[in-house]
Amino acid sequence: MIVLPDTSALVELIRGSEIGNAVLEILEGSDIVMIPTLVLAELASFMKRNNMESAKKYDAIVLTTDHHFKILGNAIILEK
Repeated sequence: MIVLPDTSALVELIRGSEIGNAVLEILEGSDIVMIPTLVLAELASFMKRNNMESAKKYDAIVLTTDHHFKILGNAIILEK
């Protein structure tokens, strides 16, 4: 199953709400999760407006093919 979560689903996931838990179950049961760039932009805007912590605080790893993320230090750059 391919899943494309929208911004509201990801917000609920971040909040840890009951709906967010349902979102997590669906994502964990999926074969592929695709998050459109627009959703990422909306999510970043939401987090900034709500003074939410960034991935850096949690030492989250960024998985990308964009070599510009090397400056983060904790990015895995996939070669095309």
